[in-house]
Amino acid sequence: ANPLYGRYNPHISPVDNINLPAALLSRFDVLFLMLDQPSREADEELAQHVTYVHMNNKHPETEGVIFSPHEVRQYIAQARSWRPTVPKEVSEYMVGSYVRMRQQQKRDEGGKKHFTHTSPRTLLGIVRLSQALARLRFSMEVATDDVDEALRLVEVSKASLYGNAKGRTDQSPSSKIYNLIRAMKDSGAAAVGDGSRGELSIKKVRERIIAKGFTEDQFSQALDEYALLDVWQTAASGTRLVFIEAGEDDDEDMSE
Repeated sequence: ANPLYGRYNPHISPVDNINLPAALLSRFDVLFLMLDQPSREADEELAQHVTYVHMNNKHPETEGVIFSPHEVRQYIAQARSWRPTVPKEVSEYMVGSYVRMRQQQKRDEGGKKHFTHTSPRTLLGIVRLSQALARLRFSMEVATDDVDEALRLVEVSKASLYGNAKGRTDQSPSSKIYNLIRAMKDSGAAAVGDGSRGELSIKKVRERIIAKGFTEDQFSQALDEYALLDVWQTAASGTRLVFIEAGEDDDEDMSE
């Protein structure tokens, strides 16, 4: 959707910019706010690509494995033929994650960060995303890791709305890593057990952070920095990550 007035206004909420009711926005499984912001490095890279294609009538050479359009179409067609099911234990994990998302919505309403509704339709979106991820693996069953990735996609999409609504934010690697881990905590992704205790598996967290392109050193530095700030602490011989925060009642008082 394009901005209401032709250009995105960072001083008002995404809902006001898009001019669509939150109930309608909840029909989308994921929402990403993509803004064309000036960046010397990105602008220069894009300009070089455009001029190269214009002068040479072909795309520049790239490193790594290149798949042809035919191969991609074949892969997608094969993946779509699978019909993965959700095992009982994975279904229970989804239910627990959905309940935590509803609780987070209540806290967001108090903090005036309520851009989208978390409804049963949200749960259906997580089911669809999880099944799609299982199809990509050519699997007949949805795994917990598929649910975790679906939850991460949903939370990161919301984080894109929150981050831009706040205006300019800290873009250091440690800050970005913190935001990703916080999203995992809110959604229940990478949780230990059923997630009722709010503890995260550092192994799962590390895997997801590294998969996002961060290095092991950046991950370790972020853990140490926010541990010194008493944001979280490690437990169980460094295998679990526990957030240090006040109860929900205190959060509501602070939001007022």
